[in-house]
Amino acid sequence: MGDRIEIPFRDDMRHLAMLGLKTATTRRKKYGEPGDWFELTGLSTLYKAAETRRYELVSVEQMLLWKVRDFHFKEEGFASEDDFRKVWLEIHPSAGFQANWKVWFHVFKEVEIEQPDDAEHDHHYDGPSEEELRREAEEQERLDAGMDGGRYL
Repeated sequence: MGDRIEIPFRDDMRHLAMLGLKTATTRRKKYGEPGDWFELTGLSTLYKAAETRRYELVSVEQMLLWKVRDFHFKEEGFASEDDFRKVWLEIHPSAGFQANWKVWFHVFKEVEIEQPDDAEHDHHYDGPSEEELRREAEEQERLDAGMDGGRYL
């Protein structure tokens, strides 16, 4: 397996991924390479407790935004092209939906979290720090301000 990466998700998109209804995410920047992995933590509806799942990138491809909307909206967790576009506009209110933007389409799959053989190798990870989240949000705002879009889907 590749490197651990961080890909921020809105709560609703995280939930769709953890339900297996979202298997891809489109971003203005490339977050990793095939084989890289990330974890998402959300509320388990079965156990009513926090649950962490691991996902591995299986492909990362640059394409035009309209192609994602027209051909990959289901992998993004949407029922229609229009639903994808509406959420994109919510996330990018100032930049809008620029059909010819070059974006990165990241496809992922859930994988098993390997359990350590003994407790001394058990390192707990609480997700990105507040500072990391703040830096990511600032970077996304800079990208949006420059008509470079990039918030999270």
